[in-house]
Amino acid sequence: MAAFAQLAVVCRGNNTCAYVIMTFTMCETNEQRICTNVCSKIGKIVTETYHLLQQAYSLDAMCHTQVFRQYKEGRTSIESEPRSGRPPNSRNDEMIAKIRSIICNNKRLRVRVVADDCGISVGPCDAILTYDLHMKRVCTKLCRVY
Repeated sequence: MAAFAQLAVVCRGNNTCAYVIMTFTMCETNEQRICTNVCSKIGKIVTETYHLLQQAYSLDAMCHTQVFRQYKEGRTSIESEPRSGRPPNSRNDEMIAKIRSIICNNKRLRVRVVADDCGISVGPCDAILTYDLHMKRVCTKLCRVY
């Protein structure tokens, strides 16, 4: 990863001023989080940090809410928080086999019922029935298309 920020410290008598000179080559969220951590440590307020990110990243900058939340929570980690929920892709071999066995037992099930039984959304369930199992709805019965 390329250098993301340079910190310059200027001493004037008893006052020490710190300036963040940002030179960016890649636009990544982790780099922006590092920059917000640096700005919070040197005493920048949220609005100043947000304006610095806007200058450096323009359209790819974090929104004001994200910067504020990072300051408010005192977050120092740059990694994303683990998320709970469904896996990103429900169309895998084991899900196709599970849906095939459900449909073989009863072809008069609605797509929503099959999706609820498998624990996935209606969209991926319908895609598995249509594209992977080559079935289409005829009235209330699912039939195989040849």
